[in-house]
Amino acid sequence: MRIKIAICDDEKIIRKELKQIVESYPYLLEEKPEICCYQMGTELLEVARVSKFEIVFMDIELEPGEGKKTGFDYAVEIKNLCPHTLIVYVTGYDCYITSAVYAEPFSYISKPIQKERVHMVIDRAIKRIILMAASTQYFFNTGKMRVRIDLNDVLYVMAHYKKIIVKTQEGEIEFWGKLDEVYQEIDSFYNYFVPINKSTLVNFKHVDRFKKRRIMMKGIILPISRKYENECLKKMIYLAKQHGLIMSV
Repeated sequence: MRIKIAICDDEKIIRKELKQIVESYPYLLEEKPEICCYQMGTELLEVARVSKFEIVFMDIELEPGEGKKTGFDYAVEIKNLCPHTLIVYVTGYDCYITSAVYAEPFSYISKPIQKERVHMVIDRAIKRIILMAASTQYFFNTGKMRVRIDLNDVLYVMAHYKKIIVKTQEGEIEFWGKLDEVYQEIDSFYNYFVPINKSTLVNFKHVDRFKKRRIMMKGIILPISRKYENECLKKMIYLAKQHGLIMSV
């Protein structure tokens, strides 16, 4: 398991210091984490649109970027793109901590940065990530191999003749099966998938827009059949309210 960590701060010295502290944490994982640093929220957001981060250290007092956005604004956009990302706010002013609650923080770190505090936050975050990963794993057989996939990475699942095609941002995986059985099994522990027609399930987490019987996600357009339209909309509204997400229509 390899996790990605982002550090976003407009002060170079803070980015460097925080990266060194994050790197010094004794990770007990199969692979060391990938740590990426960004000076501007726009840079981080551009990458987050195509690649998920498990942990983001976000400076609240970023120099206002495009549209005068703050660290709060970028954090909200990242959470909309990837709801399970853990946001850790970095601030030099305690007065911001109360405001941060509205942008769904996992934790916060005060400046000047203390190594012990950062390590404590990372320790909690790793435990949360492992727990979340365990609850989103789906297993299936392809040929003689048993394959494990993280459902958070799946864009949609489609039936094609007697095969099931699992589409992720990295590619496709195929196995023999029936879509209704796959949906019933997945929905019992991971309720983000929504049937949009008799042969397709979409992952609500990756839906960018819902409009005129079409789903748009990551540059892909998928049709919603008239028969499924009402139930599809109901479930999407339910998921948006339940998980505090924003749905574009």
